[in-house]
Amino acid sequence: MDLLRVLDNVSKVLTTLTKIRCSVDSIRSSDIKCKREILAWPLHFEKNQDLLNYLKTNKIIPNKKLSVLAYEVTYDTYKNLKGSTKIDINEMMTLRNCITIEKIINIAEGPIELGLTWKDKKTNSSEFPTNSLDQQRIIDIKNRRDTQYTFNPIPGYWKTKAPACLGPIVFNELSLFHNQKILFKDSSEITGKNVDNRGRANRILIKKSDTEMMKKILETTQKNIQVVMQRQDWYKKVKEATYEYYDKELIY
Repeated sequence: MDLLRVLDNVSKVLTTLTKIRCSVDSIRSSDIKCKREILAWPLHFEKNQDLLNYLKTNKIIPNKKLSVLAYEVTYDTYKNLKGSTKIDINEMMTLRNCITIEKIINIAEGPIELGLTWKDKKTNSSEFPTNSLDQQRIIDIKNRRDTQYTFNPIPGYWKTKAPACLGPIVFNELSLFHNQKILFKDSSEITGKNVDNRGRANRILIKKSDTEMMKKILETTQKNIQVVMQRQDWYKKVKEATYEYYDKELIY
């Protein structure tokens, strides 16, 4: 099976898991935007036979018993919660960045349009790199939370975006793109769904009674994804970059 399809499948699950923030005793029904079932990867209801064959070959077994009912709320609702308990998703954030790099490595073999977008329009564009060899500027912006790179295959389906913290790894250490122009893009091109007027995504909460099940979901997902990862030699660097990028506030 095309590894990119597996990576994309993993990435979608991690996108959900990395929006989880905390557990609460209760939540007002008026604050709930929608309810969601949180599952471990791989999802037990997968139907794609190629993916199922891949999982079987790699001895990755879906577990349909791992499930939690979660609640999606606006960012402001989440920030104003009282008496909530943090859920540690640091490892999910790191794995998501690792999978992102895996995807970039796999699409880097063909022609790609490189892009860069940032939300703070007061920042002068001269502060941003315009070429993949602009190592110093790539390092200088690595901790900008409003900045993302885009990688668009030409032609191709596997469009990918990456936080600024991965720039030094992708461009400087892995040297995946040699002397290639980086185009400035409008941030609206990569803004996801369910965000507020400041571009902040909704967050996901669970009931405190489901905390142990949530831990099992995260642990199982981590174990299974590490089987998929092809390159683990730079895992430590990705983890360090992820923690520095999101700092202590992350992940809450």
